Amino acid sequence: MKEIICNEIELDYPESFRFMEEEEMKKYFSSAKNRKGFRNEDQKMMITVGWTNPLNFFTSIFVNANSFLDLYNKQNRSALKNYARDADISKEVCGSSAAGFAFSFDAKDTGVRQNGKVITAKLGKRIYLVEYVTSSRDRLFCNMAFDMVIASMRLMNR
Repeated sequence: MKEIICNEIELDYPESFRFMEEEEMKKYFSSAKNRKGFRNEDQKMMITVGWTNPLNFFTSIFVNANSFLDLYNKQNRSALKNYARDADISKEVCGSSAAGFAFSFDAKDTGVRQNGKVITAKLGKRIYLVEYVTSSRDRLFCNMAFDMVIASMRLMNR
């Protein structure tokens, strides 16, 4: 299934996932602003893509993909129960190197251990963040779905 982000990025997400509406996104995230998500009920998995507003010259001096990733880590460390940054990862997104990490935490409502991965990449004048979160023990499926979304990302104006 295809999705277009900010009229700049086109990506595919697995057919076993469904698009998450804004109200559902707000249930899991404090804001659905600048974020789209896809969910697989069977694997209890969400893949989301977030983005910044376009960076101008001044903000691009202070904000880059690594600082955005550090902020994500800091916010999760303070907001999520037993949050841990587990391992660094790197991927290629639209021909550029992207940094990220695997993480885990305990869900507030159930205490079930959640796992995920996140990467950030500067594409055009925005920084994009792609993440997945799941309570599934099927790490192979989750990693394959995450990798598929990342590998499918294409800049539309190239």
